[in-house]
Amino acid sequence: MAIADQSAFERLTGKYAGEIDPRVPACQHSYFAALELSALGGLQWPPPLDYVVAIEAKCAYLNSDTMRVMSQKSSPKKVHNMRTQIGELLEVLPFNRVALLDVIINPPATGRNGQAWLSAAATAVGSLREMMPNLCDRLPSDSPAGHFVVSWGAVAGGTETWRGTGAPQQLRVAKENPLLQDSTIHTRRCELEDNLRRILARHPQPLRFPAVL
Repeated sequence: MAIADQSAFERLTGKYAGEIDPRVPACQHSYFAALELSALGGLQWPPPLDYVVAIEAKCAYLNSDTMRVMSQKSSPKKVHNMRTQIGELLEVLPFNRVALLDVIINPPATGRNGQAWLSAAATAVGSLREMMPNLCDRLPSDSPAGHFVVSWGAVAGGTETWRGTGAPQQLRVAKENPLLQDSTIHTRRCELEDNLRRILARHPQPLRFPAVL
């Protein structure tokens, strides 16, 4: 997100640098400044669209009865459709970078004294290990798209945002979209930016940082 008034942002950053415990990392000063400034309507809206990325997400889940990962989308037809979707994000709706994200959902674990977290982590590792052979065939070797996977180790009593284990793992790096150098693709990109700008302009200016719609 972009700040509308950079000088105001710098003043707030300096203010927090002088008020916060010096042991706090300097990056937190700018983060707190961005929070305060966005609450005052200081975000640029619509935001700059000169650099945009797209994430194509796919979801699988661990069946708690069979303990097998379901909906792996590994059939030739599913893989073909997946590659087509990624290709559209690179060529038809040309983004600067594109990534495929595979999410594996696991049943919530229970236990006492941290046992639930250990169990959740073990389950997440196991489901990822089962699915990994299929993940290697998701994208063609020459695709500039990146690939990430996350197997969430859920813990009973709350959502994964508050309770659980797991973090995204990078399987391949997302490269800059080489197709943007083509004049026809560049024209499509300009149309994409115009459409996004009109869509975002319909929403009220966000008052939180970062803005999630």
